[in-house]
Amino acid sequence: MASSSSHRLWNYDVFLSFRGEDTRKSFVSHLHKALVSRGIVTFKDDRKLEIGESISEELCKAIQSSRFAAVAISENYVTSRWCLEELRLIMELQGKKEIEVVPIFYGVNPSDVRNQRGSFALEWYQGLEMADKVLGWREALTRIANRKGKVPHNDFSDIVGMKTHEEGLSPLLNMDANDEVRMIGIWGMGGIGKTTIVKRISSKHGLLYLQEQLLSNILGEEHVKLWSVEQGVHCIKSRLGHLKVFIILDDVNDVNQLHALAKEARWFGLGSRIIVTTRDKSLLNNSCGVRFVYDVKFMDNDTALKLFEQVAFEGGHPPSHVYKDLSICATGLAQGLPLALEAFGFYLHGKSIVEWKDGLKSFEEAPYENITSILNISYNSLDEVGKAAFLHVACLFNGDPVLRVSTLLNRGEFEIRHLAKKSLIDISTDGCIAMHGLVEQTGRHIVRPESGSRPAKQRILWHPDDIYALLANYAGTSKIEGITLDVSALPHSFLLMYEIDNINDINKVG
Repeated sequence: MASSSSHRLWNYDVFLSFRGEDTRKSFVSHLHKALVSRGIVTFKDDRKLEIGESISEELCKAIQSSRFAAVAISENYVTSRWCLEELRLIMELQGKKEIEVVPIFYGVNPSDVRNQRGSFALEWYQGLEMADKVLGWREALTRIANRKGKVPHNDFSDIVGMKTHEEGLSPLLNMDANDEVRMIGIWGMGGIGKTTIVKRISSKHGLLYLQEQLLSNILGEEHVKLWSVEQGVHCIKSRLGHLKVFIILDDVNDVNQLHALAKEARWFGLGSRIIVTTRDKSLLNNSCGVRFVYDVKFMDNDTALKLFEQVAFEGGHPPSHVYKDLSICATGLAQGLPLALEAFGFYLHGKSIVEWKDGLKSFEEAPYENITSILNISYNSLDEVGKAAFLHVACLFNGDPVLRVSTLLNRGEFEIRHLAKKSLIDISTDGCIAMHGLVEQTGRHIVRPESGSRPAKQRILWHPDDIYALLANYAGTSKIEGITLDVSALPHSFLLMYEIDNINDINKVG
């Protein structure tokens, strides 16, 4: 992006421009959900009524404070003066290099948009008073149609790393076996790509079952959304017992959801496949008929770099060796987590080398908000003892032996197992705790603000400067639950003069 926009304050990553009647409840709602789930801050105007001739001041400010505009051009897009005014403003800002524009041609031919043919003829805007506006709208339509756009489809074949997951899931699905019902769990931490995997699978195997058999045969209606817990349970039991269905239950976090929707395999006809994605492995172990579990692993370095470059650069290739080296650094910070790779790539897209360096430095020092909002979901699902265990692991015990840590925590052995089932930690083959760097960073970010960034009132300390200041000033308090410190990080003169027994009420761990 040009330097003219480099110092602007962005409130949103993406502004969605769309014709509500055409796309609000279909394509745009799915696009909005997908963007938000990847940590992309997105503005979507949900008002159904467009009042007045001009767009509101709120919308103008939202457009002006967005890095990207995704414009979904549908058949009735130009029947809305609001849409046309939004488009005119967006293309005006794009001409000044103050916003990046991604056109999405939803069921329309870009050439009709470019030449204002058919439903894009603007023929109902007549009269001298409309002449100037129509001229601006025509220019905006022509310019956006000349840009490289997207046509929505269900092809996930170009997603980096998807072939590996397909190969791993294929023997678990065993689609040719029609003499049994299989329930398959897909387990992994937030942001690792579970939803993307099941979208890929459903695009190949499940649409026929979902659309034709489930909706048409059972509900007898078209365009009906999949059943809710309240309305679906009786239908499932009474009507699906003899049907071969393909069902995906995505992001399940409560055992009651499984009990309501797919409690037993015998609810479904032979040959059926039910896929459940979750962050909590205990849901798969303790309920229903899930016999097969696919554990989604982090991406290897080469695949991670390819995904990052696909998001960060037009055409998926760095323009210079400097950008290549910075891309390797960014990939290292993400540690194979697809959510982070996409979030970092999207943030750095179109920025200068100086901005890249500043961005990477900020990612190292503090967690990226768009990522922590996703990772915090797992933390917030813990009880108070579980949260305390998580924070102690993040701040003190990452990499330590499980047996040692279990003796230092309240309900230690149980909590360590629980954190592993919640995908917040992993246990290495040699029995040590392994917490992803971004999860560790998120945990430490939770601890520091609790004390107002005052070390003396911080429950856990890990930064050498904070610990040095606290010890040098005899500032320890009963708030402190633990410290971890490489003593070589302290000044030698301080170590000679200081006796750690002088600090009161610190329970030394780590």
